[in-house]
Amino acid sequence: MQSVTKNQNNLIESLKNANAQLKAEIMERQRTEKALQELVEKYQKTSLQLRTLINAMPDIVCFKDGTGKWLEANQSMLELFEIEKVDYRGKSDIELGEISSFYREAFLSCHHSDREAWKKRTLSRGEEIIPKRDGSIKIYDVIKVPLFYEDGKRNGIVV
Repeated sequence: MQSVTKNQNNLIESLKNANAQLKAEIMERQRTEKALQELVEKYQKTSLQLRTLINAMPDIVCFKDGTGKWLEANQSMLELFEIEKVDYRGKSDIELGEISSFYREAFLSCHHSDREAWKKRTLSRGEEIIPKRDGSIKIYDVIKVPLFYEDGKRNGIVV
């Protein structure tokens, strides 16, 4: 009988320890979730601020990933290529040229100048000539800044 009581006490003590450990893990998880939520809120606020800033600019602005896929563009850029209603994110200049055939050559030119900026591995500047449907043309002084990871791989390009 004494042996059974001792086993029960050991089992109870073991369960108490496991319960205390679970409580500590739950508290740690709650702290982590709270910190993550704060980071998400901070990111969303910063993202909104940056989006507001680039949309307030009259200049054309576009962020592309290391493969040339569009990540973000301001309203001026979307209006220039008449792609305000196009889901442009994740598409390359070539793909956007297929969607907006009037601007196919302009998108192809942008693609080639991106490649040159990647080759130079530094800020590059040049003119981009964009035709308009009314027969006029727009000439832009475009600055492209390629971004690289520490290991030298492409990160993205800012136009």
